[in-house]
Amino acid sequence: MFFRRPNQGLPRRVVAYYLLFCMVAIAWLVVGVLVISHSVLSSRGINASLLRLGKLTAAVEVDYIRSGTANFQELVTRAKSDFRASYCAIESTQAVYLAHSNPSFVGRKAQEQEGSHLRWGSITGIRFTDDSDITQNE
Repeated sequence: MFFRRPNQGLPRRVVAYYLLFCMVAIAWLVVGVLVISHSVLSSRGINASLLRLGKLTAAVEVDYIRSGTANFQELVTRAKSDFRASYCAIESTQAVYLAHSNPSFVGRKAQEQEGSHLRWGSITGIRFTDDSDITQNE
């Protein structure tokens, strides 16, 4: 009934520990690959968005030189749909909305949000957290 287990020798224990530590090393490598790939994909998305914002800024500047602020509302509406953004706005140097995705805000004074200021060339923004603790970029 009671059988004695065969005694595992030192070589079997060494092999078991060796395989255990190899598996731990492989697990760490897999985690590292996942983190790095997420980081690379995220930075590629950010760079693509910044490139598109740069092109939009150039289009707004050219349109301003040609026709003033007359076509800003059309540009904002098109940019909002192209970027799939929550909202889009063009603000004057006096902090007044020249164009906004919500037309009722045009002509109103822009409210300053608290957060970290961002700058990409002639594009400025603010990264802040809204009431539900979701990070937003403005």
